[in-house]
Amino acid sequence: RVSSGVYDFTITAGDRPVTEFASQLIVTIPLDRNKTGNAKRVIACVYDEASGSWQPVGGVADELKGTVTFGTGHFSTYAAFEKDIRFDDVTSSWAKEKVEILASRGLINGTEEGVYNPEGSITRAEFAAMLVRSLYGRLSKSKGIFADVNVDSWYADYVETAYELGLVNGMGGNSFSPDARISREQLAVLAYRLYQYKNGKSMDESFNNIFADYQDISDYAKAAVYFAARTDIMAGSGGRFEPKRSATRQEAAVVLYRLLEYMGDL
Repeated sequence: RVSSGVYDFTITAGDRPVTEFASQLIVTIPLDRNKTGNAKRVIACVYDEASGSWQPVGGVADELKGTVTFGTGHFSTYAAFEKDIRFDDVTSSWAKEKVEILASRGLINGTEEGVYNPEGSITRAEFAAMLVRSLYGRLSKSKGIFADVNVDSWYADYVETAYELGLVNGMGGNSFSPDARISREQLAVLAYRLYQYKNGKSMDESFNNIFADYQDISDYAKAAVYFAARTDIMAGSGGRFEPKRSATRQEAAVVLYRLLEYMGDL
């Protein structure tokens, strides 16, 4: 635990305790800088009495100010924690710290202890789960909205939640293709939707021909690709974006990291 204490917040209206709120409240608690290794790994957690465990709610730590700030829709008992997860097989300088920070915050998982498989492919379901985890909200129970998403699969509730929030769509014919490798242009689209969901707005969606393979980018993805390139969330290679190429696991993690950092959530 890296917060300077455990905090139990209460509000009363007359003699009646108020624990649930119509809109999210912003809470700031003190951070013990002497216990903090990397502030970006720090997240606030709420104590769940039913399970007897601490559940993550996210938040942003400011080491200079010595604070952790997070949003909540209800009051309970809160504290901040820092977990340090490392992957021996992530060696790229542009990805290593970002991958390990997201893992430490509980947003991504390795394939086994100490192993992330950075060059492996990532599926549509896996990236949808990463987006949903970054919101630190409750999952919606799968209702079988997509015929090819088994309600007993590990990702069913994540896909259902992402769909309800408008982060993902199907692939036509009542299918989601959860196990299909996600392409770079699809990665950009889902990242842009998370930005729109969090901010309630879009950026200037005029698209400049900034990539040599501009014509290869699907029409539905062009605004998202432009957003990702303009904000430095995604970059091309040799002047090309390679929209149809499957994204790697470390690429997907870096995209999410840069997006969260851009939105001030990291």
